[in-house]
Amino acid sequence: MGDYIEYNDDVQAIKQTILQSQYQATKRTNALQLGLYYSVGGFVSERVESGRWGEGALKAVSGQLQRELPGLRGFSERNLYYMKTFYEVWAPVIGGASDSALASAELPSDDFLHLQVQKVPDFPAKDFLGIGFTQHRTILEKVKDRDERFFYIRCCAREHYRVEDLRRAIKRDDYHHQGQMPNNFLATMPSSQRALRVIEPSRTSTCSTT
Repeated sequence: MGDYIEYNDDVQAIKQTILQSQYQATKRTNALQLGLYYSVGGFVSERVESGRWGEGALKAVSGQLQRELPGLRGFSERNLYYMKTFYEVWAPVIGGASDSALASAELPSDDFLHLQVQKVPDFPAKDFLGIGFTQHRTILEKVKDRDERFFYIRCCAREHYRVEDLRRAIKRDDYHHQGQMPNNFLATMPSSQRALRVIEPSRTSTCSTT
């Protein structure tokens, strides 16, 4: 017991550093993955729109990828379709890499970390990069309004929503009930989410601001 008291402050300091490092690594991984998926989505979109890929192409491409890269995850036929949708929805907002670059063998991803959006000033770029593709896919599936999508992107990033939390928020229609969150909202969050919030105490808890 005495050792615990003596070293507790130091242990907590080390623990906080570890959590912060893990959190930053996860955010970078998310951004790199989103950049890859966005680029692949652009590549797929160009092939489909140009007529070079017809019916059954996504299934064939996915199958060959699985054979040539055993253990590869995330590139199912269904996910390739979602990548295409991800690109087509956000390309008018994000812009960035040219269509010719996205449709070539060069599929940039690291540039996505330095996302700069000029066309839509209120685009939540940092939050956009801070959440996983599954959350993005869910938002695109269930939410059609652009500002409402921005809202749920911020919620996912700032409240550290899991996919099930996001689905519940959309079902509750939180976007149209802003400012009416229950007083026990934080208490109902899993301990892992509360721990993540501690890492960034200066971040606002509201989903409605940029």
